[in-house]
Amino acid sequence: MKNIRDNKRIISTIVCVLSCFAFTNVSAQDVANGSATANVQTALAIVSTQDLQFGSVFQGVSKTVANSDAAASGIFAITGSAGSGISAYMTLPQYISTATGDDRMNIAFNNSDLSVDSTSNADPSAFGDG
Repeated sequence: MKNIRDNKRIISTIVCVLSCFAFTNVSAQDVANGSATANVQTALAIVSTQDLQFGSVFQGVSKTVANSDAAASGIFAITGSAGSGISAYMTLPQYISTATGDDRMNIAFNNSDLSVDSTSNADPSAFGDG
């Protein structure tokens, strides 16, 4: 009897060990490696360095400020990463008026009134010399 009990115990142990392997979930895993690159650009910044100055104006008399006038033309400096593209859109007033708003004069701007100098030059009278 003892032999049969020992055999049953050995068989039970073998069945338990085999059942652990029989019911084990088998799964495959994929691993992929990759990389990413980016060129981080400096944000563009625009600063007005000189206001457009009409000087003294008289109603009914035309006044022109050339975009090459170093003393009176409006100047904006744009800084950022070299080679970055920009688009410039200017919303300009239809008229200028007195401080109280009781008198005003129409003004006009044309597409040719804006010049872009991509050098570091800040003097409109020496365009492109920067």
